[in-house]
Amino acid sequence: MSILAAELKKEADFLLFKCGIYDTLKEIGKVYFTGSYELDVMVWPDIDIYLVTPKSKNIITELGIAAGKLIANYDRIVTVKVERDYCKRLASCPPGQYLQLKIETDSFDCLWKVDIWVIPQQALQKKLYETEDFLKHMTKDKRNLILECKQRLKGDNFRTPSFSSYHVYKAVLQKKITNITDIIDYVGTKIKFKA
Repeated sequence: MSILAAELKKEADFLLFKCGIYDTLKEIGKVYFTGSYELDVMVWPDIDIYLVTPKSKNIITELGIAAGKLIANYDRIVTVKVERDYCKRLASCPPGQYLQLKIETDSFDCLWKVDIWVIPQQALQKKLYETEDFLKHMTKDKRNLILECKQRLKGDNFRTPSFSSYHVYKAVLQKKITNITDIIDYVGTKIKFKA
């Protein structure tokens, strides 16, 4: 793992477990980590979380209460955003609610972004299977290849293009592409971005 990835993971753990994010979310439902945090391939301050809640809960109210608790208890949270149904904005996503936190730290020049996707149990199963499949095929060499590719994809804002990481994982771990140029070309067939 790169030094940057290790530093990001350490700070992500601090935000999640020492600043109350995980404990606040587990009051609402079951918390599942995903994306670069779960796969140990972080190249910028971003954490993705799936949250599954009991159907009996009014999830918008619960997310609002959670957001209020978090922003009240941790003064480094800069913004909070709640969406009632994010699939209206992103048609490729399953129906559900969304909570986003943006957090400042002293370690990085940009804000941390924590994306919390509240999804139905059946949608979660597909996501968990895919993450498990990625982890099953992950090796040290593949992790390093993914990190290098994601570094090259980072734009002027120091972030990878939206959804590009997912396609990098698929290219390396499922399609078994090993050449960085070929991986970036593959990602370019899936999303639009400036190379």
